[in-house]
Amino acid sequence: MKQIPLFRQLGEAELTLLWAMGQEVGLPAGYALETPAGEPPVLWVILDGRVDITFPQPRVEEGYATLFGPEIWGASSLVPPFASPGRAVTGTACRVLKLGAHEVRTLAEQNPRLGMRIYEALATHFSQRFRGLIEQPLSTRRPATDD
Repeated sequence: MKQIPLFRQLGEAELTLLWAMGQEVGLPAGYALETPAGEPPVLWVILDGRVDITFPQPRVEEGYATLFGPEIWGASSLVPPFASPGRAVTGTACRVLKLGAHEVRTLAEQNPRLGMRIYEALATHFSQRFRGLIEQPLSTRRPATDD
C-alpha cells in the first residue's frame, strides 16, 4: 500500500490500521467495482491486476482509463457526493483490499494527523486528474453550447 500515492505519507502503524479495517478479496475478470444501491461506498485498493475504467462524456465518445495495481479506485467516495464518476470493471483477475469509505472518513476525523495526510494526497490526486482534463486535446472535450 505504501506504493499508492494516497497512502505514501502514512507510517507503518497507520497502514496496518487501514489494512485491518479492510477486507482482502480476489476478484475474477469482468467484476464491476460498484457499490449496490443502498450500501455505503467503497474505496478499492487494487493490489494486483488490471481494472478498466469508462467515463461517460456527453456529446463525445466515452473516455477510457486503465489502472494497474497497486492503485486505488473510488477516491471520490471520500468526498461529497461520495460517488465515482466512472465505471470500473476488472480486466484481469485482481487481488483487492475493500475499504469502507465511511470507516476511512471516520478514522481520518478521529486521527487528524492521518486524516490530514490522506486528504492532502487526495487533493493532489484530484488536482492531477483535473489538470489532465484541462490539457486534453480540444477534439475530445465537450463542445461549447449557447444554451
